Amino acid sequence: MPNESKQITIIGIDTSNVEIFFEAKEKQIFEAERIAGPQRIINSLKIWLKKKKVTNYKGHFISTDKLNELIDVLKKEEKKTIIFSGGDPLWFGIGRLLIQNFPLSKLYFEPAATSFQLAFSRLGKPWQNTQWISLHGRDPLPFEKAIKKLPPSLVVLTDSNRGGAKEVYQLLNSLGLEEKYEFWTFERLGYQNERILEINSIEDFPK
Repeated sequence: MPNESKQITIIGIDTSNVEIFFEAKEKQIFEAERIAGPQRIINSLKIWLKKKKVTNYKGHFISTDKLNELIDVLKKEEKKTIIFSGGDPLWFGIGRLLIQNFPLSKLYFEPAATSFQLAFSRLGKPWQNTQWISLHGRDPLPFEKAIKKLPPSLVVLTDSNRGGAKEVYQLLNSLGLEEKYEFWTFERLGYQNERILEINSIEDFPK
């Protein structure tokens, strides 16, 4: 159960069916004075409220797409706040930034499944021995170091600004390890337009 004494509740959202998710969190949503989240989630929440014919919702909406601005707003005025975050907010999410700026006495976390977990569930493969790294805004060297250890499986959170999954695949090939692993890409997991591809050659990547 949510801790009512906390000022900020960070909820990992299950993207597989946002309407059912919002229904499950209805009490918290209507008690909140402020709701923040990625703009796509805020838009989905507004559609849900419209379908419920709610015209006088008291909560104020803030996008988390600009994190520094969000932190400034949260510090400026204390209000009962919900922050929606995809998956687990403490796994490469907004959780770390909030912990750096607010005491734990003000924060309450409710995680959902991560993209990592969803990916393995789609393949029907166990993941307890899987290693993972993030290349967001980083040099690809961590991938090279990790894959040279020949882990049973490796999840890479890619950065589309650095070439994304295609760059990772090319690195795998350059190391002569493409025959040792299956290579899968996962996009928009949990959404209706999710896309999962098995890559066997560079030609398999979408143009």
